[in-house]
Amino acid sequence: MIRRAAVTGAAGRIGGGVAAALRQRLGCAIVGIDVLPPPTENGDGYDAFVQCDLAKAAEDGSEAQGALREALTDCDVVVHCAAWPGPSATPPPGVRGAVDA
Repeated sequence: MIRRAAVTGAAGRIGGGVAAALRQRLGCAIVGIDVLPPPTENGDGYDAFVQCDLAKAAEDGSEAQGALREALTDCDVVVHCAAWPGPSATPPPGVRGAVDA
C-alpha cells in the first residue's frame, strides 16, 4: 500500500496531474518536488513541497542533494515527471551530466 508518494516535476502540468490523481485515487500523502515553486492553484494540494534542482542534487554533498534526501524520507514510491522546460531539444547546463551518470 502506498501511503506517501514523491512526485518530481510537481509544479508542471503532468507532475501536478499525477500528484492530484495519486491523492484522489489512492488517498496517499504527496511530496511535490520541483525546481519551480508550487503552482498557486494547487500548491496547497501537497503535504510537503520541496523546491529543488534535481541536476544539482546529483552533486555529492550539495544542498540540493540534502534537500532531496530529506524530501524522500518515508516515501513509498517516487514518480519521476521532471523535465527541462520549454521546447528546446538541448538540455540546460548541468542536466546532461546528471542524465548521463
